[in-house]
Amino acid sequence: MQPNYLHHLHLNRFAAAQAEAAQPCVENLSHWQDAVAEIRTWPEYSPQPLHSLDHTAQHLGLKKLFYKDESRRFGTVLGSFKALGAPFAVYSLLADHVAQATGTRPTAQQLRDRKFHALTSRVTVCVATDGNQGRGLAYAAHTFGCRCVTYIHSHVSPYRKEAMEALGAIVIRIDGEYEASVHRAKQDARLNG
Repeated sequence: MQPNYLHHLHLNRFAAAQAEAAQPCVENLSHWQDAVAEIRTWPEYSPQPLHSLDHTAQHLGLKKLFYKDESRRFGTVLGSFKALGAPFAVYSLLADHVAQATGTRPTAQQLRDRKFHALTSRVTVCVATDGNQGRGLAYAAHTFGCRCVTYIHSHVSPYRKEAMEALGAIVIRIDGEYEASVHRAKQDARLNG
C-alpha cells in the first residue's frame, strides 16, 4: 500500500557543483531497496509510527506535517534514529568477509547464531560518534558477532558512553571536539588495518 503523502523537494536544493559532489553518495544509495528487504527479515524489525502533527502544520501554514517516531527502533535498548544504517553496514561487511573466506555468503540469522564466529570475532568495526551512530554500531557488532570500538569527544555525556559500553563497545574518549575523535578513529583504523 502506497502512503498518502508526497515529499516536498526544494527547487534550489542542489547547484550543479553540489549535485556532482553528491553523485557518489547517490550511487551508493542506489540499492537501498535491497537493504530495506534485508532489514525487514530481522526479528527485531517493526515499522515505526508516523504521527500527523496537524496543529503544528496549521501553525506553520502547511497542509500536513509528519513526525516519524524512531525512539523504539529495534526495541528500547537501542531506540536511536540512526539505528538502520550501522546494523546493515556491519551485516554486509561481515557477510562479505565470511563469503570471501568460505565461498558462501551467510544469512543474517547465521551470523546471529554465531555459525561463523571464528571469522567474525576477528573483525573490529569503529566509528567516531556523538552517541547515536556509535550505539547503532555497537548494537550491530553485538548482534552479528564482531568487535566494536567507538571514539567519542570530550562533550559526549556519560549516559551515551555507558549505553555503547552496555552493548559491548570499547569506548575511547578523546580530548577536544568531534573532529578530534574523527581524526583519532581514522588514525587507529589505519594503524590496525
